[in-house]
Amino acid sequence: MLTAFERAAMAKLLEGNYPELATLRHQAELAEVAERSQYWGGVSIALAVPDDCERATTLPQLTRFDDVIGVVSGMRNPVGFSLSVVDGMLDELEGSTFEEQWKEHPDEWRVEYPSGQVRDERYVRQVIRDGIADWPVRG
Repeated sequence: MLTAFERAAMAKLLEGNYPELATLRHQAELAEVAERSQYWGGVSIALAVPDDCERATTLPQLTRFDDVIGVVSGMRNPVGFSLSVVDGMLDELEGSTFEEQWKEHPDEWRVEYPSGQVRDERYVRQVIRDGIADWPVRG
């Protein structure tokens, strides 16, 4: 089971008015944690989505959304989140710190986009097209 912090990060990673993201949001509702690997500086969570779930077939074979950060009380730096999609199915949620120990159940936190309150639509379009994008997207 995902923690509230992890669920919020995944929901933020899947925000947007794109059919591909709507398909992935539906998968997220049905996904279960297949395996959790926590280490000093982060967590890696393998996701299991039912085989009969609709796939986001228009996405590249390997797709990675990584434009969400978590601001955690008591940590000097924000934590980064990424969500991997393989063959149109949710695959893995990762959270990592920058030289600090990962807090599995932080007391106070929020998730946001590094660019501010609104997601950079150029980033989302580039990920949907190419499978990955650096943020901030230029041009």
